[in-house]
Amino acid sequence: ATAAPLDVERLEDEARDIGRTIAVFELDGPWRTTEFPLRPLGEVMRTVQDSIDSFAQVVTSNQTNRGAVQREILEETELTFYGQRAASFAFLVASAPRDRLFESDLVMQSLSELTTLIDAAATDTLGEALGRLHPRALSKYRDLLEQLDDLESGLTAIVAPPSGQAVRSTLTRDGVRDSLELVRSSLGSEVEQITIE
Repeated sequence: ATAAPLDVERLEDEARDIGRTIAVFELDGPWRTTEFPLRPLGEVMRTVQDSIDSFAQVVTSNQTNRGAVQREILEETELTFYGQRAASFAFLVASAPRDRLFESDLVMQSLSELTTLIDAAATDTLGEALGRLHPRALSKYRDLLEQLDDLESGLTAIVAPPSGQAVRSTLTRDGVRDSLELVRSSLGSEVEQITIE
């Protein structure tokens, strides 16, 4: 390992110490070291943030299908790169630091939407969970699944709130493929193809 090992209890302590939510996203690393190619990792990080932003719209009932996500949502759900751990390859993100005593619940609620979708894939209730999402959230989740599928990687998400215990959800490689197929079929009527010459 080229990084400190992932320890969930220590992660819970860190979240309490800094008073912010910390989330871990574990990928199947392509090498034996705890390192990951930068370009695809950046894309995974971008699609994680985009998914969290769109899930926040679901949580607040402020869905928009096009255009920019509301500024107040983007500010509340902003994640920062927090570090790396050895567990195949795991990158940590945390809610952005703010000048206030307690963080907003929106980050935790949006991350919970993601872990709910991951858990639903394992229990064959994903179709029902997807039914609550609007087209933007579906398309952003699809983008994340496509990145994982391209990498031939599963995904484990661990979310540690500033108070309480961490929650772990795992999506296997097969789960990624199955989820992607279901999300694509859910988006079928929303897909618009444009040809530009």
